[in-house]
Amino acid sequence: MNKIAILFIFIFSININSQEKFILDAGTGILSVQRNSAALFNVGMHYDVSQKISISGNTGYSHFNLNNNDETDISKYDLGINYKILNSNTEIASIANFNYITDKNAILFERKNNFGMDLGILIMFNQENRFQYGIKWYNTFSTTARGSIMYSGAQFSYRL
Repeated sequence: MNKIAILFIFIFSININSQEKFILDAGTGILSVQRNSAALFNVGMHYDVSQKISISGNTGYSHFNLNNNDETDISKYDLGINYKILNSNTEIASIANFNYITDKNAILFERKNNFGMDLGILIMFNQENRFQYGIKWYNTFSTTARGSIMYSGAQFSYRL
């Protein structure tokens, strides 16, 4: 029985590592809420379901110093789908994410815990190699935000 378990683990690990469908993401950019802006750092992972569709999960953190000496932290967790419009050495994909946003002091949002939806675009270069880089832009729609929420920044990916 132990030999079967070891063989199963060995075959399972080879299948996962040989698919090259898991991709680690990291990025940084500017998160704008109303008239306030701050740097946002994000990390995540996505899985290529097919040549056109990938499922992604990301988390991001931003610290805002506001005009009236208030401070707040924004944490963002999202799960979504990227649909590749152009799939060559340069990839263009549409972004559709559902997210959960926390505002530590409930300054930029009406509540501390909020839900929203991201719609945007992702342009990635160097698709034929393991390391990829590009630009990510999206707008977050949330009913509890006191103004618009927009992100634009650099995105880096590494194909496992």
